[in-house]
Amino acid sequence: MTPSVGAELTLLGPYALKVVLFKGPQNGPLAPFKPYWDREGDPTLEPYAPALKPDCLKLYRLLKERVPFGKTVTYGRLGRWAGLHARKVARCMRDNPVPVVVPCHRVVSSTGLGGYSQGLELKLLLLAHEGISLTRR
Repeated sequence: MTPSVGAELTLLGPYALKVVLFKGPQNGPLAPFKPYWDREGDPTLEPYAPALKPDCLKLYRLLKERVPFGKTVTYGRLGRWAGLHARKVARCMRDNPVPVVVPCHRVVSSTGLGGYSQGLELKLLLLAHEGISLTRR
């Protein structure tokens, strides 16, 4: 049996993000994304980002806990769960340092798609991958 080799990646900048990657017989560096690309669930990575604002971190955790693969939530509803205004939710989703790991693409406007920091075309593609059909307005 070949032992796993670990690598720790720390990115610094406006956000600090620490991800531990393992490379071995069963795990490659992209292994945490396998459930997502196989349409079985979310990536198994958890972001470590101490530089995040507490309200945003709270929203990211709520989003990961309550909005599973194939579902969406409005900015307003996510805000009500957290006791925050929908505009604060939108700002935190815009500032998400790890899209897909924190599935901000699942947060939509009450009137349709809403925005996405990585571009609306990618948001539509990610939602379609999850079986969600929305159109641009």
